[in-house]
Amino acid sequence: AEVGGGLGQVPGMVGGGGPPSEVLALLIALLRDCDTTAILRTASWTLSNLCRGYPLAPFHLITPALGALSNLCYSTDEEVLSEACWALADMAADEQRRPAILQAGVCRRLVELLSNQNAMVQAAALRGVGNVVAGEGRQTQVMLQCGVLAPLKNLVGHNVKAIRREACWAVSNIAAGTPEQIQQVFLAQLIPQIVRTLEEDPAFEVRMEALWTLANIVQGGRLEQVEHLANSGCIGPLVSMLAVKDVRAWQVVVDTLGVLLQVGTVNMHRNGSNVNLVARAVEEAGGFQRMEERLFSLDSDTYAKVEHVLGQYHQAEGHDDELEMSAGSEASGSFGTSHQGRFDFI
Repeated sequence: AEVGGGLGQVPGMVGGGGPPSEVLALLIALLRDCDTTAILRTASWTLSNLCRGYPLAPFHLITPALGALSNLCYSTDEEVLSEACWALADMAADEQRRPAILQAGVCRRLVELLSNQNAMVQAAALRGVGNVVAGEGRQTQVMLQCGVLAPLKNLVGHNVKAIRREACWAVSNIAAGTPEQIQQVFLAQLIPQIVRTLEEDPAFEVRMEALWTLANIVQGGRLEQVEHLANSGCIGPLVSMLAVKDVRAWQVVVDTLGVLLQVGTVNMHRNGSNVNLVARAVEEAGGFQRMEERLFSLDSDTYAKVEHVLGQYHQAEGHDDELEMSAGSEASGSFGTSHQGRFDFI
């Protein structure tokens, strides 16, 4: 009864603009002493809303809540877990507050909760993880050291669309990191699943996040990583995204194919061949044909990019009379071999 009475004061204090420090002190005391599930849920919900409020309260006023939220992440109650994770996720979305989340030591627990059996908990923890890896490279590295890639691999194939989308979004942010971080994505065997998602997922939003993963790799990866990506079976799925009418999707696909085609040219010269195997794969997937069909309905920026790709690679592919005769075993081989160093994508 005493605890319940204390909780009853909180809504009035919040609604009446009571001092945040007093509200937090009361809530933290309740959460520390409470052993009633209903009250624990209400207190954690209230604490979560205080930390997630818009506009955000000054951080120094809610800093004391971090310890309580960290403790709540170990609750056995799924509603309490979800509220705690959402509060941490919203705080991690703010670049000024994100370092405090890392310092609170909750990243490993958020990664563990990605494997929780409750989708509500998974979604909240996933948002927290995603917001952290959307930050600086060293913040992403903390999550990688906590083993985030293995559960993300499982969530990319989740039956809930929103979770699949956020899992792909998190992977795409990791792929936007350093070449060393990109390599960890490869080592975790995530690329085949991302490529499959790009090709098969029924939701455009999910496929778009998978597309960004590949785009980030070709823009930030080393040459051998981009070559590995070209050998991953991604050309057909990339071309399949040209079937959509979304302008941004077209721009990302054309940019990504453009880099892969450049890598194909590098390998063609390096191997003493006159066959660009990436161009061959794009041709066989119907990519050049789709570009030609849509060329005059594109915006000016995308038109210029597509025109460049067609002029640089499609004409060479179509006008080389010796192409079929000279391909030989090269046409059925890989797009390249390991080669150290970054590739100049400009």
